Amino acid sequence: MIYLIGLSVLLGSFNGLFYSIFQSYEKMEYQSLGNVLNSILMLIGTLLAILLGFTVVGFAVIYLVVSAILLIYSLFVCIWKFVLGKIEVDWVFWKFIIKQALPFGFTGIFIMIYYYIDTVMLSMIIPNADELIGWYNAAYRLTIVLSFIPSVYFSSIFPIMSRFYKKSHKSLKFAFQR
Repeated sequence: MIYLIGLSVLLGSFNGLFYSIFQSYEKMEYQSLGNVLNSILMLIGTLLAILLGFTVVGFAVIYLVVSAILLIYSLFVCIWKFVLGKIEVDWVFWKFIIKQALPFGFTGIFIMIYYYIDTVMLSMIIPNADELIGWYNAAYRLTIVLSFIPSVYFSSIFPIMSRFYKKSHKSLKFAFQR
């Protein structure tokens, strides 16, 4: 099961690369369609798994299949709508970019710790309370799902602000203030 979920996460990471391409061309409708497709496929897969009495491994297979379908969708859209460049490795550029990205990487790590440390702490404080912690996490996830709102907003506004940074500082200031 862990291998299936791990492979599904790996495919999702490659899908994130294609989502970055969509954002760079300011064509987030393809990313939105991918997110909708993901939700629909996961809902259908989960309902079928429940009806057919799948085990946990069956649910992991659903994650893997949905991730593979989304990766194929994103690859197809990139080939169809965008020019995929030649893959080259520029170590000097990578070194520069990795140094620039470190603060963002650490921010992501600390955000993950912030969101999940409570579950770890509860599991240490209350031994053998998996069901209680599961209920806690279910309620917590219902509220955290609302965090998609700022995420969607920033995903759509950042490419525009990047363009304004190069072309018009006045427009950037106006967009930032709004």
